[in-house]
Amino acid sequence: WRVLFGAPRVAAAEHRSISAAMAFASAVGGSNPDGVEGRAVRVEGREVLVAELLRQGPLYSACFGAEADTESLRAVETRGRLLADILFGDETGHSRDLCHSEAVRIYQYYLPLYQWILSRLAQRRAQQESLGTAAGPMFVGITCPQGGGKTTLVTALTRLFSSEHKVCAALSIDDFYLTHAEQNELAERHPGNPLLQLRGNFGSHDTALARCTLEALASGRPNVLLPRYTKSAHQGRGDRAPESEWDR
Repeated sequence: WRVLFGAPRVAAAEHRSISAAMAFASAVGGSNPDGVEGRAVRVEGREVLVAELLRQGPLYSACFGAEADTESLRAVETRGRLLADILFGDETGHSRDLCHSEAVRIYQYYLPLYQWILSRLAQRRAQQESLGTAAGPMFVGITCPQGGGKTTLVTALTRLFSSEHKVCAALSIDDFYLTHAEQNELAERHPGNPLLQLRGNFGSHDTALARCTLEALASGRPNVLLPRYTKSAHQGRGDRAPESEWDR
């Protein structure tokens, strides 16, 4: 599964979707009755209905279906407030009013993707139960250009899973870089190839370690060691963290 987000297109869509949601909120007087449809989030000092904010997003129908039910919308409101506190909270841990781009990120990107993963996970478990097979983990791959927000997205998703008592492990392709010594050896073997002098390009990853780790996770074995890489080691040239610092 791939997520490709073009920054110019996102920026252009931001203000249209938020403005439409704000207009809707204004039309109903910014009311916030007890019903889910009236639940609101504050965006730049104004009340914006959560349900309408969701519907204005490009991922809504693909991730929630034709219409999100009441239970789903209540869950979205709770998750949205949690993410706002995590990503944009102050020193007390409570979020301020969201700006346009922050509201779009949470309610039209992160939460729809989380809902999509939950639905696929439920489908997979149902299929496994019907076949009488063991329930193994589901892998979700996320890729986009450097600086596109993969780490922040994965952090948000793992925090959501944790808050709902679901087990989630996160790995990055960066965690499988060669060790510092191995990278130096690679560079020395290919002195005329500038692409192999530093980490980052094809050939600078330990593919055997990656395959072994993913196969161990797929098997459902407990306490699988997850490699970690420290980019700041050796004056920024990086090195694999000691195994004692790996996650399980």
